Amino acid sequence: MILEETKQSIKEEVVKKEDVPIYAMPEKFFGLEPGVRAPEAPKVIIKEIIKEVLVTPPPPPKGFGAARKRKKLYIILGIIGAIFLLGGISVYVFRGQIFKKPIATPPKVVTPANVNVAPEIPVIPPSQATPTSTPEIVEEETLLFWKNALDSDGDGLTDDEELTYGTDFSKPDSDSDGFLDGHEVFHLYNPVGKTPVRLLDTGSVKIYKNTAKNFDIYYPSPWQVEVVSEDEGHAMFISPTGEFVQVLLEENNQHLPIVNWYLEQSPGVTVGNLETFVTKSNLDGIKSPDRLNAYFSSDGEIYVISYNIGSRVSASFYRTFEMMLNSFKIIR
Repeated sequence: MILEETKQSIKEEVVKKEDVPIYAMPEKFFGLEPGVRAPEAPKVIIKEIIKEVLVTPPPPPKGFGAARKRKKLYIILGIIGAIFLLGGISVYVFRGQIFKKPIATPPKVVTPANVNVAPEIPVIPPSQATPTSTPEIVEEETLLFWKNALDSDGDGLTDDEELTYGTDFSKPDSDSDGFLDGHEVFHLYNPVGKTPVRLLDTGSVKIYKNTAKNFDIYYPSPWQVEVVSEDEGHAMFISPTGEFVQVLLEENNQHLPIVNWYLEQSPGVTVGNLETFVTKSNLDGIKSPDRLNAYFSSDGEIYVISYNIGSRVSASFYRTFEMMLNSFKIIR
């Protein structure tokens, strides 16, 4: 029993010794004198590394590039349009100098078929209502206070009229059919094409009809129409330049021939100062000494058609005035 207890005691003592920790000096302390401290380990400074982050911009919205291209295209088209507009204005303003082309020999003019041309010295037949004879008119030289406006190509149409009828400023015969543009307009034909033949079919002129006084007359489509009195037959046709043609009526109670009536109304005017003509509808008419007023007689009334150029010394639409006279028709 004692022996067992002794063995057990020895074992416990051995175990206790085994449990005692054993410390060993690190090699870095070998050989140092007492009181000498080992050198401190170098401090390690960890620097924060900041990496540059490249932020990729978000892609442009869909269609952004196309919109920018369209914007540039609109700007370019706007600049081109402005250049063309300025060029067109310049051509219009300086058209007389640009398109002026002297003609050495005027082209041959052929009168269209079925065109009534007034004789050189026509005699107006006496009125059936009175036996009064009409004096024969032998035209004398008349000095006019006005002249025709610029006609660059010498075709009988002024440059303003060329714009009205769509003809060529630099070409006397715009459609090359053998007839001068002014000649065709005068005879109510189309000056810019072999078809349609009639001027009315081109749309460049319209018809004004007065049912109260029973007459028709052509006028240029761009002109303004002002009916002063439908019952009295008074109407005005105003051009873009301010010049105008008007129609009005006067009484002829004695039913005098047109020449006699005019001479009675205009003391001091001689027969030779007047000009006679015949319209497309076979109306006999006369013009005043200044050639700006025309007169027709019918059933005790005188139809007066006047071209008013105001204070101007040049007439921009005289061939148009003649065209309107030639188109005038009294419906009996």
